[in-house]
Amino acid sequence: MAQMRETAIQVNSLLTAYIAIHDDIYGASIRKIIPIPGIFRKINYCQHMVLLEQISSQLQVCEAEAMKGFSEGGAQARFASALAQYTRALNATVTHLQRMTDLLCRKAQGEHCYSRHAYNSDCDQYNQLVQQYIQMGDSLNEVVRS
Repeated sequence: MAQMRETAIQVNSLLTAYIAIHDDIYGASIRKIIPIPGIFRKINYCQHMVLLEQISSQLQVCEAEAMKGFSEGGAQARFASALAQYTRALNATVTHLQRMTDLLCRKAQGEHCYSRHAYNSDCDQYNQLVQQYIQMGDSLNEVVRS
């Protein structure tokens, strides 16, 4: 159980890191609303892409650790299953955002590789993935409470 708890804490830390990146890209700020020269700060998509790759890699390790708990049986197995499903859904979201930031990084460097239509389509899919990992998080919380 202690290892499973450590895995859950690690997943939560990775979630926090991912949310910081998400908020930097999509969060509202006065700098983004009123782009005054000298105050506006560009979003560093290239740096976010690298960080998201690292988060994704660590989430894969956490999912593998969670899956080890399936053999325990009972409440431990239910928690392990819910944690693995949540981690998988979160990783799908992180991976999708990482792909988007890769394209945005390349576009910021002058490549014409990401159309507005493709970006909007990716945003729609990303929002669906966000909702999925939130639902999996709700399910995980129900298992923890029971």
